[in-house]
This record gives sequence, C-alpha cells and structure tokens, in this order.
Amino acid sequence: MNCSAFQIKTFKAYDGAEIHYVDVGSGQPMIYVCGFGSTIASQAPFIDAMRSRGRIIVLDQRAFGTTPATGEMGVHQSARDVKALMEALELPHVVLYGYSMGAAVTFSYISQFGTAGLSKIILGDMSPKLINEGDWALGLYQGHYTRSMYEKDLELIRTDYKRFALIVAEGLLFQNSPQHARNFTGTADEIRARILNKRNDPHRTGPDPGHGRYHGGTYGGQLRVLVHHGRFGFPHRPA
Repeated sequence: MNCSAFQIKTFKAYDGAEIHYVDVGSGQPMIYVCGFGSTIASQAPFIDAMRSRGRIIVLDQRAFGTTPATGEMGVHQSARDVKALMEALELPHVVLYGYSMGAAVTFSYISQFGTAGLSKIILGDMSPKLINEGDWALGLYQGHYTRSMYEKDLELIRTDYKRFALIVAEGLLFQNSPQHARNFTGTADEIRARILNKRNDPHRTGPDPGHGRYHGGTYGGQLRVLVHHGRFGFPHRPA
C-alpha cells in the first residue's frame, strides 16, 4: 500500500501556500495530523484501514511528503493549515487526531482557535509541555528532560543533525532516569558504538529494545534503529 492508491488533492492555506492532502471514506470526518517525518505515503496502511470506518483526511505538512517547504513552517503554522483545510472542505464536527508532533499541532490549534468545529480530539504520545521544570514532571524522558537538555538539542539540530538523531535513538532505546541519564558527549561514531555496546550488554537494565515500541539491531555491522510511531505508525531509518 502506498499513497498512489489515493487521489492527492490540494488546498490553499491562508498565506496562499498549496498544501497536499487525501480525503477518503465517508461519515464523520477525522483529520489525522502525522508526527515528525511522517507523511501520507508512510501512513497509507493506516489511511486504508480507517477509510472503511469513516471519513479520514490526512495532510502532508509543509516540507514533508508531497507538500513543498513554502512560507512559515512549524507546529503553529501546521495548526493554521489544519484550520484552513477544515474551512476549505466546510467540515462540521471534526475529530482532530494528532500523533506525536501532530499532537503538538493539535495543542496549538486549540490555543489559536479554541474548540469550535471540533467534536473531539485524540492525542497520541505527546506531552503538552516537553520540558520538566518547576512542579511539572510529565514532560519528555519520564520527567527527566530539562531546559538545559532542550537547549543542547536545539544547538545540535542546527549544527550536527546526525549526531542529534543518534542521541535521540539512545534516549528511545534505553532507560532514561537520574541513574541512566542521556549522554551528550562523543562523536556520532562514539555514540553509535555506545548504543551497540548497551544493546549487547547482558547486564543492562531497563526495557528490552527488542521487545517493545522501540527496536534496535545491527545489519551488516551498521546500527539500524526502527522507531515505531504508535500502533498506527511505521518504521523509519535515521540517515
């Protein structure tokens, strides 16, 4: 199953940008906002499964999939694009389902537009506040993601995205706690080696990455991390 099974349509956002989407099935409409890196193509099996249960609408957010990187980009702009899509299709009583980064888009939608036009929201695998500080401990990494870690992540995204992706993989594959904190040190090769060493350590504590939502493995001597985006998601391989 791939996106060629669906007719790709286009609507114009408030700023004139052309956003691509699919609209299949019938009944109460549900707009599904994908997580970071996910697209209509990657979610095709989910879209196909849901079309028999209702009307499912999925857009490729700006710079993902078939939608070009045009104008402003980010979760707040994606929320405005969702609103523009609802208005273009004249959708009443929408179920808005956001997964991962898509849930952040849903939070932004409600912040900007309230709940008008929505019958319900579904949120998957995303905290309303990522950084743990003050009395808030329900952010990322089981309550151990600090503002300092956030700032370091932003800097890595700007300067060394491959290393950032490996650090994220380490955080996903292995336990995060004060006793097993993320380690920002090392080159990309050193981080990769550290992940493989942890993976093969018989005395390692924490969740088994081979039997959970996050899987790790080696293929031809290279690290491959498969991150499953919930039960409706599909594996991605970091560059």
